[in-house]
Formats: sequence, C-alpha cells, structure tokens
Amino acid sequence: KRDRWIDERMDPEKATQAAVKYLKELHSWFGDWTTALAAYNCGEFRVRRVIKAQRINYLDNFWDLYPMLPRETSRFVPRFIATLLIINDPAKYEMDLPTLDPPIKYASIEVNRPIKLASFSNKLGFPNDKIADLNPELRHKSTPDHNYNLKVPYGYQEEAAATVNSLSRWIPPEA
Repeated sequence: KRDRWIDERMDPEKATQAAVKYLKELHSWFGDWTTALAAYNCGEFRVRRVIKAQRINYLDNFWDLYPMLPRETSRFVPRFIATLLIINDPAKYEMDLPTLDPPIKYASIEVNRPIKLASFSNKLGFPNDKIADLNPELRHKSTPDHNYNLKVPYGYQEEAAATVNSLSRWIPPEA
C-alpha cells in the first residue's frame, strides 16, 4: 500500500513478505529459482524477452540465459547464491559472520487520527525517533487520517493507548 500517508515498501516486514510472494510468483512462471531471481532483479518482462529471442519452445534456466541478461543481473544471481552458501556454512569459507540482532519486540495499538510521532514519543518518555523507527512506512512521521495499527515498544500498549487519547489531532500541511 502506498498513499499520501503510508509507503509500505519502507516497512521491512511488509516489504519482505511482498518480496517473498513476488519471488514465489516468478518461480511459478519460470520454473526455477535462479531464473526467478534474475526476473526479480531486472524484471520479468526483460527475462521473457530474452527467452523469446532464443526462438526455442521451452523455458531455459538462468545459466542458459546468463550471457544475454544485463550485466548487473548476470552478477546478481551468482552473488546471491554465494551469499546463501556462506550463510549456510561460514566456516567452510573461512568467514566469521556477526551475531544477528534479536527481533525487535513491539505491540500495536489502533490510532484513528493523525498524531505526530515525535510528540507521542516524547510524551511516553522515549527519544524523538523511537516510535518513528518502529513505523518506517509512515511518510510524514505521523499517523494517517484513518484507522492505523501503530507499532509501540512491547509492554507499553496501555500507556501508549492512553497517551494517544491525550494528544491533540495533528493537522498536516497541505500537499
């Protein structure tokens, strides 16, 4: 979803879910993951044009298409595969991978009017960007003018809901 208030491409969870869904769709069209990755990188229509240009009645795999794809894509797929191999067995490649950060724990509260996230954070006693960092899809660092599930630090749901009700409605500048 993308509108005046929200750009869900900026939300890592929603963007990842959309990417996985799209990759699965590309896999169902092309029949193998390497060609699906190529289509994800340079576009499904570009890959289809390369396949069609071969004048062969079957879908080739990525390695058959490799020399005819854009250089960026020809490099992207092998690098993606190399990354997976390293992640799955870093010792084999003499790599020390950093420890992953734990997932960020949050809860959601429903907000039904625009409020500025900095004011909300301050009133809760958090740094200015604390709530904005949990909600990167919000384009104006404010909630939209309709119902919205706002992410708040886990354990602060009740306090956050009460704080929302104490804040005045933010009136955005005209676009």
